[in-house]
Amino acid sequence: MPLRTILSLTALTVVGCVSAQVLGPIGDPDVENALTNLRQQDSLFLRLQGTVTVGNAAKAITCDQYWSRTTDTKGNPFVQSELLEYQDSRLNARVVADGATVWTYNLLTHEYQSGLYGRYDTGPAPANYLKDALAIMRAGADGYGSFNTRLISQTYNGTQATYQTWIPGATVTEVIDPANSALFDVVYTLGNPVRRQAVFHLTTVNNLTELLSIDYRDVSTLGGQPRVVSWTLTPYSVIPSSANFQAYAYSQIPGWRPVTSRN
Repeated sequence: MPLRTILSLTALTVVGCVSAQVLGPIGDPDVENALTNLRQQDSLFLRLQGTVTVGNAAKAITCDQYWSRTTDTKGNPFVQSELLEYQDSRLNARVVADGATVWTYNLLTHEYQSGLYGRYDTGPAPANYLKDALAIMRAGADGYGSFNTRLISQTYNGTQATYQTWIPGATVTEVIDPANSALFDVVYTLGNPVRRQAVFHLTTVNNLTELLSIDYRDVSTLGGQPRVVSWTLTPYSVIPSSANFQAYAYSQIPGWRPVTSRN
């Protein structure tokens, strides 16, 4: 289930603003506090779901990411992840970190790529184990799943969560729910009329800030037609049993072409 019940954006946009300002790449401290709290979770399931509409044609997008951070029997960090990118229910890409290697699979071109971040023997983990794992995952997620991996990276990379704004140059507004002051939004808006917006739905529980979900909308033009990307990214505290942190066996991808490795 979600970390907390999600409050719709519509319920919040009718109230007055607490503050509005343009922030640099550092972003908003409330969002960073939420990521700091999210970092306490050793496992996460992230689901990004929405649509891409060009003219009157809409395509559904779903990006699921499973994340696990544990230690092995020797106390070394052990990180696994699986990212699945779908369009209209068709799986287009898979990025899986098995604890030592990130495998990137393109199901449209039948290509795969690998990047080593750990080791398969019993020695100590490399010094940059987590940093390298996240960097290779981000490089492999070149679709809308890149937002999933961005959230994971800003939450878990380094010694503490470090949030950087997802929309540089945007006006940032905090909005409080008039019916429940523990619920509030941090809204990033760019352009007039608005062409890009990200809304971080947050809540305060026991003096801790929690992330409920993120709404994102981008408006542009493609081939003379309006193009609208709209999605919601929601963190869940329980990983579904469908998570698979194993690479495909070569027998599952016969004839696929390997491309240059990332390390």
